[in-house]
Amino acid sequence: MQAKTLLNSLRVNLKTIWGNMQFYGYGSERYRYYINGKEVDMTISKLTAISKYLEYSLDLSYNSIITRVVHESYGGYIHGLSVDMARKNLKVADLIDYYNMFVRRYKRNFLEDFKQGKVFSEVCLDAYPPNGFGMIKLVPKDVIWYVEIPLKKAVSIGNTTIKVSKYESIPVSQIVRSFGNRVTYRYPTYGYKIESQQLHAQTNIIAATLFVAMLRLIYKIRPDEIGYSANKYEINVWESYPSGLINHIDYSRLVDYVKSKESSTNSKMELFKHVAYVDIKSFYYAIYYGLVDQAIAAFYDFVDKLKKAI
Repeated sequence: MQAKTLLNSLRVNLKTIWGNMQFYGYGSERYRYYINGKEVDMTISKLTAISKYLEYSLDLSYNSIITRVVHESYGGYIHGLSVDMARKNLKVADLIDYYNMFVRRYKRNFLEDFKQGKVFSEVCLDAYPPNGFGMIKLVPKDVIWYVEIPLKKAVSIGNTTIKVSKYESIPVSQIVRSFGNRVTYRYPTYGYKIESQQLHAQTNIIAATLFVAMLRLIYKIRPDEIGYSANKYEINVWESYPSGLINHIDYSRLVDYVKSKESSTNSKMELFKHVAYVDIKSFYYAIYYGLVDQAIAAFYDFVDKLKKAI
């Protein structure tokens, strides 16, 4: 109860802190969003712009594809086309043609997959956290289109049978050679770079997702409050807004909960359902490729090193 009160207090303080930071220029940039030339009634922060709205990102909320992003001193403009008009952009048309060729063997096409949510995109970020409080550097590197491929054969784990999908990835940079005016973004926050001994990028990604899933479950922290990235050498974690949450978590509660679910395969499945809430790809990848135990081990290693780094 004391920890929950502390986190709520930190969130309240965050609003004041972030407002003051905007006064000095941090986080004050705002982007206006246009679809088919008409402005959408929303404003987007620069952090969101570089992490969600890179050129050729798929916006499932507005059924559009981002075609151009203009960065200016104190904000910018995001332009998109509705999915039914997307072929008016030649590079987007090339992407759609490649996609249709990719899924032809499944007797599918881009428009149907988009409407059914079987394709979505993520911006691939390189993150350089400050190892404490300081300026984090985020560099958008690529846009990845993920294609859901439902597998015909179900996977049996303990007493549970799951219909599993796999996700094929299409890096946009392989089809579209230029992304236009991309920018590096820096802002002050809490973040850490933690070395990993796993030497397997996907295992580290699943471990980081498990970490965020446990924060969501135990401390009711929204997944978008914590950013993370991973490769085969390290796991990076940072706060989307500098509230100090990472430095005030009782990490033993996270570890104890995960350990309580290691007694059986069924309880591990119950644990990993929380991973699915944060990132469905990590869930399916862990189940299909049998990486549950490796990811849990990487989670323990990550949390132990993070505690020592704070």
